[in-house]
Amino acid sequence: MSWTEALGFATGALRDGPERGPWMTRRFRAELEATGRRHLSVRGDRRERLATAAAAVDELRAEGRRFAGPLPGNR
Repeated sequence: MSWTEALGFATGALRDGPERGPWMTRRFRAELEATGRRHLSVRGDRRERLATAAAAVDELRAEGRRFAGPLPGNR
């Protein structure tokens, strides 16, 4: 989950300041897209975000588990 203005910022020992949130979100999204990782941005109020996320999890579960082949040298 990445930061958005809609969700606000919660301080914590491992978090950078709120001014870095938008930059980090853009960076995370760019990396996910550049590496071909599937990802989902959820929007709306809490109920809408939960419903969207739960539906995405259900879809992933319906696909079943997929494992990569063994690494070379470990076959």
